[in-house]
Amino acid sequence: MDLNLFELHQLISETTTLLRRLIDANISIHLKPFEGPAWIKGDSGQLQQVIMNLALNARDAMPQGGQLTFETRQVELRETEIGNRRQMEPGPHIQLSVRDTGSGIATDSMDKIFDAFYTTKEIGKGTGLGLAVANSIIVNHRGHIDVHSVPGKGSEFRILLPASSEAVSYDAIPNRKYLRGDGSVLVVDDDDQVLTVCKETLGKLGYEVSTAGLPSEALELFGRKQFDLVMIDIQMPERDGTELAAELLLLEQGIHILFMTGFTTKEKIDWITNRLRLPYIFKPFTIHQLATAVRLAMG
Repeated sequence: MDLNLFELHQLISETTTLLRRLIDANISIHLKPFEGPAWIKGDSGQLQQVIMNLALNARDAMPQGGQLTFETRQVELRETEIGNRRQMEPGPHIQLSVRDTGSGIATDSMDKIFDAFYTTKEIGKGTGLGLAVANSIIVNHRGHIDVHSVPGKGSEFRILLPASSEAVSYDAIPNRKYLRGDGSVLVVDDDDQVLTVCKETLGKLGYEVSTAGLPSEALELFGRKQFDLVMIDIQMPERDGTELAAELLLLEQGIHILFMTGFTTKEKIDWITNRLRLPYIFKPFTIHQLATAVRLAMG
């Protein structure tokens, strides 16, 4: 894990700037930070990934609109409050609450919500890995995440993270600048959420982006337009992503390809890297990870 000292309120502000472009106007975003800085030591990219995942899940729970609120407060965690959360230590913590006014979570799903491959979404709309990955990231940061929800009235995810005692000036933290670029990119994935994030993010970074939900749609677009890079999900309907890549390479040997995967076998990854010698990126990815992977893949 890449540890760095960062200010949580700044990270939330940067993330919500992007979210306002990904979330419909009928969902209002509210920030309620406590007064003063919220210093955290950890991997800011991974924690941004957690915030994005929670926010996009909240968006999906509010198809008719609603409110999405990010609130922070300072918490002094006592020894008696730790319980079986052995990764945690008593002392000052920062609590981040991500609250929505959506459909809520069914009571019988609450105990399984952080389990890998468990999802309440329709088939094909979610991998069931997002919250499991989020939980793993928070635990690795010696923190804790839980959820409070009332069906029909919304959900609130609460994240506890150790507050850093290191005194740092705001001027000591460099601005996070994402890698801009140019060129045309085709994103192929059967997950609409991934297509939306890639199109919006890469578009803002200077790329011309087209999307396809199926390999057949990708081949049709590829036959009508020239692309500098094709991003391909490995596991899709119709055919495997590696099969689609092979077809595209037959049509144009010089095309750049970047694979995406949320879950695949070690054998498949070894085959991609050693046999095909093509790059890949794991989902869910942060804005910075996506921008960097695309720049590197395009050479």
